[in-house]
Amino acid sequence: MSFRKDMLRYATLVILAVTFIAGLSVIIITAEIKYDGECMVLADVEWKSSKGSSVNIYVLNTSSASCSFIMGYHGLAVAVCFVFFIYFILLLRKVVVYPRALPWFALLCIIAAVFSLVCVMVLYIGLSNLCDGFLERYEGYTTCEAFESSYHYDRKGFTGLFKGAQIASWLSCVFWAVMALMLFAQRKSFRIRRSLRVENSIQT
Repeated sequence: MSFRKDMLRYATLVILAVTFIAGLSVIIITAEIKYDGECMVLADVEWKSSKGSSVNIYVLNTSSASCSFIMGYHGLAVAVCFVFFIYFILLLRKVVVYPRALPWFALLCIIAAVFSLVCVMVLYIGLSNLCDGFLERYEGYTTCEAFESSYHYDRKGFTGLFKGAQIASWLSCVFWAVMALMLFAQRKSFRIRRSLRVENSIQT
């Protein structure tokens, strides 16, 4: 029983490490989604010149807030992830045992998973908005990738950055959800051990 419990905790540490890396990746990639130093997430494409000329992008007032939201949330999530990691290391070394905290940790994981999903949606909407703005003027292209590869655009690779941030956010969402399930499972194992202890004390 002890071996199984320790293996579950080691698995939790691995999931936490991967979640930490995924959240950090979102922050790093989102910080690169810029045009002229301004955040491109939820930006509008406004054409100021004749057809075939250079692209001008004017960032909406809400765009900076969207980048701040994504990076700020994942920064907080990474910090929480680090605290969880330290807690489970102490738990493995038998320094601290506080099973009542596990349901609250699981609740935080569920909230983190929901916010990660929101970040995925914001990034998806932002990329769709930009692509629609570009492709509306250049009807010969069917995808943003085709537009980027053939048109002289100052910020090549923005679709890759958007999709990279989306993938990292998806991974963060999935692993936070897995973490919540694992924490509930560990809470259940604590209850089973406590009930067995009570039964043994009654019998003796």
